[in-house]
This record gives sequence, structure tokens and C-alpha cells, in this order.
Amino acid sequence: MKQRFLFTSLPAKRAVTAASLFAFAFIYVLPVGAQIQETANASVRVSDAANGLPLDRVKLELIKFPEGILQLTFTDGGGRAEFTQLIPQSYSIRATREGYLPAEAAFDIRRGQLSENVSIQMQPENPRQTSAAPGGLVSAKSLAAPQAAKDEFSKGVELLNQKKDARGSIPFFQHALELAPEFYDAHYVLGLAYLQLQSLDDAEKSLARALALEPKLLPPYHPLATILITRKRFDEAEKLLLRALEIDPKGWQWPFELARSQATQQKWEKALEYSKQAHAAAGVPTRIHLLMADIYSGAGQVDLAAAELDEFERLDPRSPYMPKVRQARTRLRKPTP
Repeated sequence: MKQRFLFTSLPAKRAVTAASLFAFAFIYVLPVGAQIQETANASVRVSDAANGLPLDRVKLELIKFPEGILQLTFTDGGGRAEFTQLIPQSYSIRATREGYLPAEAAFDIRRGQLSENVSIQMQPENPRQTSAAPGGLVSAKSLAAPQAAKDEFSKGVELLNQKKDARGSIPFFQHALELAPEFYDAHYVLGLAYLQLQSLDDAEKSLARALALEPKLLPPYHPLATILITRKRFDEAEKLLLRALEIDPKGWQWPFELARSQATQQKWEKALEYSKQAHAAAGVPTRIHLLMADIYSGAGQVDLAAAELDEFERLDPRSPYMPKVRQARTRLRKPTP
């Protein structure tokens, strides 16, 4: 029987995983060269207007007049999301999240432009929650930080969020931590800054410290787990994700990453179980179908893998992944000689 290939050069049989493209698509963005020409991407970052911290699970609607809503997505654990395949014209983004006032941002894509960065700040509905960390809980250790440390932290957040200067933000977070070593928010956002720079050792240390200080706050769990999965430290990653799932049983990120971890280890049955759990959760991105296609392919269930790719195309036909999706689907459905 001729071997089939799905998404990568690895054969899609039980002994070998084919999950190395789409299963990791949740972390990595396609390079510009892989995207269709004459279109642009908009990278969105959403933060709390009061404390500057990123907000996860914000619903973002990309709107163009007069057509209406063109795309819909949700921010990840770092408050980030991306809209793809944007042609030159004017757009707006509407952001909504429980506990916050709706917010909108307008931007233009000009001819020849490949990318646009959009920052959105959301105001809490209850002004008394202005010191709340993402997820709605307050870090007592952050509240206890002296004002000088909070000032340094605010300068770092401005550089990271508004000026997109991750490297320049780091000294301010470090100084804030010199003044307040248990400043949870500073440890967490410092970890995100390191992660943007692909400094995984430093990112892991900062995120782990934030988690040790406030284990009931969700934000550090996701980025830390993705680092551990990338480093093939699966047991550690899965323990984190299961703990997060206990705190947030409705979140899609935790079963999604558990499925990705299991798939990377070629444990298809458990990977499928977690991927179905993620699929059933509210707000899950369309990439869940790419992950499930990888899992079905790795398990040798090529018809189900192809069906997941059909569903992905139905939901997200303008995705930059579509050329590879079509190629993979053709190979899956090619008759076996």
C-alpha cells in the first residue's frame, strides 16, 4: 500500500505523526511568503485599559461597510489575535468581553502593505475592578506593590503594547521586580515580552514565577504550557493544562493544547478525546479542524481527516492555510493503487 502524506513529509500512518504543521499552527504564524500575494494581515492585541495587561477570550469581529462582519476570532492567552487575507480598504474591529465595555478600532490597509498592528484597550464595566488581572481575579501581590514599581511596570507595558518594543520593555519590568519581587503582573508580562523575543528560557522562568505567586490566575498557564510542549516536556505541560482546566472548565485552550501534546506524542486516541472536548467549547477557533485532521490522519482515518478539512474550508475559506489544506485533502482522497 502506498504511503500517504499529510501536510509534511512525514507519512500519515500510525507509527509516525503528521501533525507538525497544523497542530503547531496555534503558536506560529505563517511566514509572509506563504500567504497569498496582494493581501495583508492585521495583528491585534487587546489589553485592560486600567492596568495594561492583555485580555484573553475577547471576541473580535472584523467589519467592513457595507458588507458587515467578515471574520470573527477570539484573543489567546496573550491577548493576541490575527485577521488574515485583508485586501486594501478600510476596516474596523469590534471587541467584546464579559465584564468590559465594548470597544472598537478602525484601521486602513493600503496597497502594497503586508501587515498592520492594531491595539485595543477595554474599560472594565465596574471601575473597582481596574486592578483585576485577565480572567477577572485580582492579584493581591500586584495590588501590594509600591507605586514606584507600578510606574515602572506601566512604562514597560506601554513599550510592549503601544510601541511594540518588547526588548525595550524588559528593563522596566526588571526594575519593577527589583522594587517589588512578588509583583505578579510584572513577572507575567515580562514572560510575554521574552516570549515575543523567542527567549524561551527567560520566558519560562518568568511565567513559572508568576504562576507560583498566583496559582489561581489563568493567564500564565497557556503560554507556559506551549513552551513546555515545544520543548517536548509533555508531562509537565499536561499537568499545567489539567490544573487550568479545573480552574476554567469551559475554556477551549486547555483541551486544545492537551490534544496537541498527545498528538505530538502520537497518542491518537487520547488526542482525539481532548480535541473533541475543545471543539465543543465556546469560542474555539476554526483551527481546531486542522488539529483534528492531523489527529485523524495520524490514526489512519483518512476519510475523517478529509472531512475535517472540508469543514475548515466551509468556516474559514479565506484562511492563508487554504492552499495547504487543498493539497492535503487531494492527497487524502487520491485513490490507492
